Amino acid sequence: NRVETIPHSMGRRIDKAKLVSIAAELDKTEDTERILPVEFIEPEINTEELSTLMFRDTLGSMSTYFSTSTVNNKNRGENIRLASAKIFNTILAPEQEFSFNGIVGPRTEEKGYKQAHVYVAGEVVDGIGGGICQVSTTLYNAVLFSDLEVTERMNHMFTVGYVPLGRDAAVSYGGPDFKFKNSTDWPVKIVGSVSPSNKITFAIKGT
Repeated sequence: NRVETIPHSMGRRIDKAKLVSIAAELDKTEDTERILPVEFIEPEINTEELSTLMFRDTLGSMSTYFSTSTVNNKNRGENIRLASAKIFNTILAPEQEFSFNGIVGPRTEEKGYKQAHVYVAGEVVDGIGGGICQVSTTLYNAVLFSDLEVTERMNHMFTVGYVPLGRDAAVSYGGPDFKFKNSTDWPVKIVGSVSPSNKITFAIKGT
């Protein structure tokens, strides 16, 4: 989850025929100094330019909303905030794969997750971490709009109300995961926020 910028350096080049000719001349003399006709080559991109290009563009974004009107919904909101915070500012190098379960980790009471409704075996039951599928779904839509390569995604057994039909991404630790790959030539960063008005937003910043 780190991208390092290596400072640029100038390239150098000399014509081989000229170098052979100069070496032949110097071979006939002693204590003679010659300035070699070296050309300096500017890098295609330097450190300063790189800093202005990195994470310059918003490739895609998505927002969804949740309610905190009941105890269940308040718990969902807490779970959404916890899981989202784990993802914000994640950086992916080109070809690096993102795993929702790998980044967010286990959803346990010790980590602060609360009981809320989840789908299990065709039923709605209470489970620790209920609601975080809205996090994976919101991120999934931002990834779709960014035209990145989705490598693993599963829909829910029931429809969800916070995105259009067919655009959800179910997750469960030890079970279904949501994964995508940075299929661009530049690093990308996942940014976002969860607002006091219960709006969750993800955006993919790249170049």
